[in-house]
Amino acid sequence: MLVLALALGASALSACGATQGTTNGELGNAENRAIDARLQGPWKIGNFTPDEPFGPVLQGMYNYHQQVMVIYFENGRIRADSPGIFFDRRYEVTNAQGERFQLIAYDETGTPQMSYCDFQQDGSVRVSMTSPWKGVGTLVRPR
Repeated sequence: MLVLALALGASALSACGATQGTTNGELGNAENRAIDARLQGPWKIGNFTPDEPFGPVLQGMYNYHQQVMVIYFENGRIRADSPGIFFDRRYEVTNAQGERFQLIAYDETGTPQMSYCDFQQDGSVRVSMTSPWKGVGTLVRPR
């Protein structure tokens, strides 16, 4: 799921009023933690547009699970729960800058799957996903 971000340069640090003795790494870690705190809790799939259209079977599965799947971010774990689908994986937020960040989820073998994300004004998260689910989607808070 789940980011685009650049490391803060020295000029950006001074422009942001960083205190003397604060390093780029410390500020980046604080931004990563702040984004992670905003992600905590339940989310639903708002929409997803794959780079390549789904076939009829996969489209039907997507339509069903979009309605019922709940995705949880909790304590460094991302879980998805839906009838017939469950996963629990480690994730981390990296390269946070403002509303943008990278989300790395690790599959069962430890292989990272990167997403580029940013918080939208309405509180949703826009997610640009890489392999194996290439496309763009949104996560929204359940109502």
